[in-house]
Amino acid sequence: MLVDVSASPCGATAQDRAERTALIDGLYRTYRTRLLRHFWRLHHARDELEDLVAEVFVRLCTCDMAPLRERPGAMVFRVANFVSADVYKARGRLKRNGQQDFDCDVPHDLPDREPDQEQRLAWRQDIKTALDIANTLPPKGAKAFILFRFHGLTAPEIAQIQGVAVKTIEKHIAASTQKFQSAYPAAA
Repeated sequence: MLVDVSASPCGATAQDRAERTALIDGLYRTYRTRLLRHFWRLHHARDELEDLVAEVFVRLCTCDMAPLRERPGAMVFRVANFVSADVYKARGRLKRNGQQDFDCDVPHDLPDREPDQEQRLAWRQDIKTALDIANTLPPKGAKAFILFRFHGLTAPEIAQIQGVAVKTIEKHIAASTQKFQSAYPAAA
């Protein structure tokens, strides 16, 4: 698995969180435009590109810091490829179930401009709020929620990793999701 959950931001010191935030912010400024183009070349719809880039950085927030420091570009694009694969898998499931079909025929060039100061501040505040909420969760609940929400694992897979019953994981996920939704509706 890509992520060492014990190295997640839950329970990290203030200095660790500040260092992680600075690293992720720097990576965002460096790789945002390249990721937009990368997802565009992989035939994702223009209206979902920013969401895909945001998902990459949400997942990077839970990654082990060592490989992220050693080879940041490789990690960013590795996670981006996982995100892209997850989107295509979800599309396939939807098509197989006869649900909504996605239209990816949106021809346009991508803007090269960086987000303005206000948008960066809003994103930074969103990340800080999400980390603050994650730090208030019980450790097992936080790990289960991170694996479920950000890494796309199912409850049985998480139960197998943590060595507990599936029902226990489902309860952790439900409680964590409810806490997130009540404290920060935008994160849900």
